[in-house]
Amino acid sequence: MKSVEVPDEHVDDLKNWRLIVNATCEYIMATETIPQDGVYCPIVLDVDNLVCINFTRAGEYSYADCPPIWDAEGGKVRLFCESNGTWRTHSNSPKLSVDTQECDRVDTEDTSHLYVYIVGASVSLVLLSISLIIFHGFRQLRCDRITVHKNLFISFFLNTWCWLIMYRFVSIGDVTLRNPMWCQVLHVVAHYFVLTNFAWMFCEGLYLHFILVRALRTGKVLIKCLIACGWGLPFVIVISYALARGVDEERRAHCWSKEDIMMNIISVPIYVTTAVNTCLLINIIWLLLTKLRQIPDASQSSRMAAKAILILVPLFGLQFLLMPVRPEYGTVYFQIYQHFMSLITSLQGAMLSCIFCFFNGEVRSLLRRKWQEQWIMSDKRRKNTGNTSSTFIDGYSMVDTTRDLTSPKSKTVFDQANTSEMLELQTSNQVFIPLVDNNGDLSRGHED
Repeated sequence: MKSVEVPDEHVDDLKNWRLIVNATCEYIMATETIPQDGVYCPIVLDVDNLVCINFTRAGEYSYADCPPIWDAEGGKVRLFCESNGTWRTHSNSPKLSVDTQECDRVDTEDTSHLYVYIVGASVSLVLLSISLIIFHGFRQLRCDRITVHKNLFISFFLNTWCWLIMYRFVSIGDVTLRNPMWCQVLHVVAHYFVLTNFAWMFCEGLYLHFILVRALRTGKVLIKCLIACGWGLPFVIVISYALARGVDEERRAHCWSKEDIMMNIISVPIYVTTAVNTCLLINIIWLLLTKLRQIPDASQSSRMAAKAILILVPLFGLQFLLMPVRPEYGTVYFQIYQHFMSLITSLQGAMLSCIFCFFNGEVRSLLRRKWQEQWIMSDKRRKNTGNTSSTFIDGYSMVDTTRDLTSPKSKTVFDQANTSEMLELQTSNQVFIPLVDNNGDLSRGHED
């Protein structure tokens, strides 16, 4: 059985549980009569594991529920009654040899979804890190659209790190029982980054909506508003939650991990954000389908619409709607729910990295040209002309590496050699709005 060091603030709880177990054993002794039809082991209190073992016929096991201190609901401890009517003890000590494997097994089942999350989150961290390095490393990618992507990726990166720490040092072990201050602070910080995730998914939807309907021009004002919404509003919400829950000593117990009505302060904004993102998705798809009707090829327009939906669902966090209701605790469906949610939650950062970085035509084209640049620079046969301006030709695309592409009028050049067709819908004032290309770049809005 696990050895648990009980902190001073929980000694009273432990004493109360001892009193309950003692009272249970005394009640059984007073009300139960050991049969006289054979050899039986007597009722005994296992003080080490805090369980009361009922009388049992010789040669059989006696079972008792796992103590609640180990949080293994549904598991059983067992103790074998020897043929001479004595309980089995350890070979090297007089202590009772209580078998607690089932308690350990139940505990493993209850926490196995944590390891699913840890593996998926580790993959997401690696891909998010590479994506952020790429976004920061190329001047050609410094635009409003990528700025929004970077903030979303940073939010996912920090959120993933916080929950990895939570699962590594809090959920697996007795930290919740000791309830240190750092654990309580980590709980608040982790939920702050959960809120920032949903806030920035909302900002992504809002930004894309503004581009498509041309409600306003993208620029510094919009980006500042999105930053305030993505980082500021979650801070206000989580501070309100911390103040409301932190004043109650009982609610501060167990690293704030118990179900509490105060969690609605965090849950309600998440539900509202998900609902708004669903509405934005419907509106964006409707706008996209309206513009796609102008394309003669119906099969092509259907493919574009399907691709847009596949991109927008993880971007808006709507994959959580696949299992909106949590099943009853302890059921098989609850275990399936835990593993499924751990999988899609931990891998969301990886999915977004692939869609908006590694599968993006602009990024792949820039990486290809960067590789060519390094290869040409290392070629000894190349003459050093001293010209600081170098033009590299790749298929049908050309990029001048000395050109400042961060100005508002500059355009990012994409690789036409590997892009079979770009969907461009022309408005009445001759402004082109590329919506979806074959490399999955959905939100490339043209600013006039």
